[in-house]
Amino acid sequence: MNQKSSIVQILNSVPQVLALDMPRWRRGLATARDHWGIENTLHWQLDVSFRENAARNRKDNGPANIAILRHRALDVARRDASKGSLSMKLKRVGWDDAFLLSLLNQLDR
Repeated sequence: MNQKSSIVQILNSVPQVLALDMPRWRRGLATARDHWGIENTLHWQLDVSFRENAARNRKDNGPANIAILRHRALDVARRDASKGSLSMKLKRVGWDDAFLLSLLNQLDR
């Protein structure tokens, strides 16, 4: 693959937000909308389930390490097909060792 075709391939994979044919103000709105879409899905869930905004860990690598564990815990809870909110599933994991083991056993699949 030559350099020109790889550049064209990269430009074709650029999201619509970065499209150069859009007016500048529309790109700004699209960027903001995309940002808030992420905020409203992932970060909102983290705050509701783990009260992440109230967390007091701010030193060294602590916040990054805890964030990785929280994301992984949400991933594991989302894989469970049983009914109920993610917050309740996470509480149930803390209360019921059998439920915790069933969630962890699903990771092998």
